Amino acid sequence: MWHSMLTNCLTLLTKVRSLKICVVEKAFDRFVLPRFYRWWLMGIENRFHHEMLAISDQAREFGYYPAYFLRMVMEQGGLRAAKQLLRGEEMSSGLMRLWDHGRLDVSVEALVLREPWVSLFTDEELTAARQRLEELNYSP
Repeated sequence: MWHSMLTNCLTLLTKVRSLKICVVEKAFDRFVLPRFYRWWLMGIENRFHHEMLAISDQAREFGYYPAYFLRMVMEQGGLRAAKQLLRGEEMSSGLMRLWDHGRLDVSVEALVLREPWVSLFTDEELTAARQRLEELNYSP
């Protein structure tokens, strides 16, 4: 008798556990994954912002002080500032100054073509960055 009661209890616990796992998996898929995805996107945008600040610091190391660029990044955030610069029809004066110093590697155009940042930009923005660098005979 105890054996059959114990078997029934174990069977019932297994079914309840299975049901709980199913409910938890559905809740995870519905609520946790979208939040994680938003966090991950915010995380990559924040990391990109810091990378934009870093290229400004690298430019200062060889005597170029990109004040306008830095103000754009601080006011708009790194991602919006990069997108605005890439939308421009002409090459920016900052890009030309970097070319003069032989340091296109610290340009916004070179930065956006690197992983993992390419996922933040449209094909048109990436094409604009690539074309500008090609016009200046630079390949990232």
